[in-house]
Amino acid sequence: MSLIRLSCLFVSCLLLLACQHTETKPPIDRESTQLRAVLTKQNGQWIATDCISNTHERLQLLDDANFTADADTLVNRSSKGQLFIDVMGVITTQPSAGESGRFTVKKLNRLTTDVNKGCREDDYNRVVIRAIGKNPLWVTSIAPKGLVLERINQAPLVLPYVDERLPDGQMNFATEANNQKIQLWAAPERCVDEETGDIYSLRTILTINYQTLQGCGYLGKASGLIN
Repeated sequence: MSLIRLSCLFVSCLLLLACQHTETKPPIDRESTQLRAVLTKQNGQWIATDCISNTHERLQLLDDANFTADADTLVNRSSKGQLFIDVMGVITTQPSAGESGRFTVKKLNRLTTDVNKGCREDDYNRVVIRAIGKNPLWVTSIAPKGLVLERINQAPLVLPYVDERLPDGQMNFATEANNQKIQLWAAPERCVDEETGDIYSLRTILTINYQTLQGCGYLGKASGLIN
């Protein structure tokens, strides 16, 4: 079972933890809609099929966030010619029976080759951000009531934290519980996983007892930044 799949289970068990918040959140664009979908290219057009709501609605994506160049590159790494896309934007034309709607992409949250993982992320609504790093592999999930750190061949850590959010979108999550000094910084910046080519909206730095690890990350629904 992958670390990210395990993290879904641990985030669901954080109801007994508590944290403190110091936040300055940018306003949510109430006109914006989130779309999490399977992305394919058909007749030169990018078509997104909703894989979350069970409606399987199809939307032709119009690019206002410069995602298509990344999608063209990344789809070549996919054995099935499919990608998972997580974006914010505006529905300009509603889909109807037998006809695709249109969706203008305003902001990319992530674009990955792992469609199954993206579409079946059961704890997404309870995640503030999720950060992923390689060499060694680690996953840090921030939920409103706790921090989960998972690493290869080590027991998961589930800890309370304090956080700070800056007006420019940077976020800091820190804990010194259980004699562990852990800090996760996340900044809104395009980040590419060099191993998979996946694209994320956050660049992250994880510090564990003065050891620094680089990674990428994305926003969850509980961040308060996604409508």
